[in-house]
Amino acid sequence: MAHETIIVFSEIWTADTPAEQIRARRSAGIMIRQLLTESVILALGGAAAGTLVAMGGLESIRRLGSSVFPRVAEARVDAATLVFTTVVGIVTGLLFGVAPALQSTRTDGRLSLEQSGRRATAGSEHQRLRKAPIVSEVALALVLLTGAGLLVKSFARLLVVDTGFKPDHVLTFRASLPQTRYGTPAQLVAFYRELNRRVRELPAVQAAGAVSGLPLTAQGGSGTTTMDSRAVPFDRSSPEADARAVTTGYLEAMGVQLLRGRYFDDSDTETSAPVAIVDETLANTYWPNEDAVGKRIKRGGPPSTSPWMTIVGVVRHVRYASLERPSRVQYVWPYAQGPLPNMSVAVRTGTDPHSVAPLAERLVTSLDPDLPAYAVRT
Repeated sequence: MAHETIIVFSEIWTADTPAEQIRARRSAGIMIRQLLTESVILALGGAAAGTLVAMGGLESIRRLGSSVFPRVAEARVDAATLVFTTVVGIVTGLLFGVAPALQSTRTDGRLSLEQSGRRATAGSEHQRLRKAPIVSEVALALVLLTGAGLLVKSFARLLVVDTGFKPDHVLTFRASLPQTRYGTPAQLVAFYRELNRRVRELPAVQAAGAVSGLPLTAQGGSGTTTMDSRAVPFDRSSPEADARAVTTGYLEAMGVQLLRGRYFDDSDTETSAPVAIVDETLANTYWPNEDAVGKRIKRGGPPSTSPWMTIVGVVRHVRYASLERPSRVQYVWPYAQGPLPNMSVAVRTGTDPHSVAPLAERLVTSLDPDLPAYAVRT
C-alpha cells in the first residue's frame, strides 16, 4: 500500500503533459478515497468492538447493581446509542484519515522514493505528521483510562454502601388524592388503609405499605425536632431531622430492619397516644448509653406546642437522599396520626414485581376510577 501511494503521487510531480497530470490527479483522488475508506472501516470496527464490550459490561452492572441502584435494570444500549456510536466512528475515521491523505498529495514523490530506501518509509516531515495523531491518541486514551478507573472505583464503593433497606422484589407506585374528594384526615386514612389491605391480598405479595417519600428520591419532609435528651447540650437538642409518614407494613415491605422495640401496627390510630420510630443515628446521638425506646421527641423547637411522641422502635438508618452520603437523623410517624394526600406504596413480592404492577394499578382505579397510579417502577 505504501509503495502504491508513493508511486501514484510521484506521477503527479513527474508528469509533463496536462493529460498526464489529469490522469495522475485522478489516481491521487482514488488513493485518497481508499485511504479514507480504510480509516473509516478501522474506526467503525473499533466502535463496534466498543459497543459489544459496553453491552457485556452493562449486563454485568445489571447483575451486580440491581440491588443497589434504582432503575439500573432499565439501562440498555438502544438505537440512539448505536446511531451516536456510528456517527462518532465515521467522524473519527475521517478526522484521523484526512490529514495523512492530504499530506501525501503535498509530498514530492521523487523525494519520498529517495528517503524510503529499502523499507519504503516516508520522509522525515511526513513521519512527524504521522506521529502527531499517535501522541494525541495515546494522551486521550490515558485520560479516558484514568476516568474509567475512577468510575469503576466509585462504582465498587457504591456496591457496598449500606442503604438501610432491601430494594429487591419491591414494586412502588404513587397516588395523589385530590383535596376536593379527600378533604378530611379520615378520608385520607380510609383510602390508604383499604388500598393496603387489598394489595396485601394479591397473590405473591408478602408485605405492603405507604410512605410520604421513598428512599433515594429526596422526597419527604424535614424540620426542627426537639429531643427529650440530657446527653447533648440544650442548644443542640433540636436538630433538623428528616421525617416521613408511613402506614403499617411499609417498613416491613422495604426490608428496613428493626433493631429495638416494634413496628407500627393497627393499634396506632388517630385516637391513640402519639408515637414514632427513630433511626439508629438519632437514637445513638441523643441516647448514646440508653435504650431510646420509651423516650420522647416532638416536632418544632422547644417553644413548640406539638404533642410529645413516644419512641416505640429503632430501625436501621435509611439513605433517603443519595448513596454518596448518609441522610440526616430521621424518624417516621404513623400515617393515621398525620395523614398526607400524596403517598408512595411499596409492595414486596415473592416473585417478579413486574407481574404485580397491572393488578396494583387496577386496585387503585377500583377504589377511585378517576385516580390513576403513576410512577410505577421496581
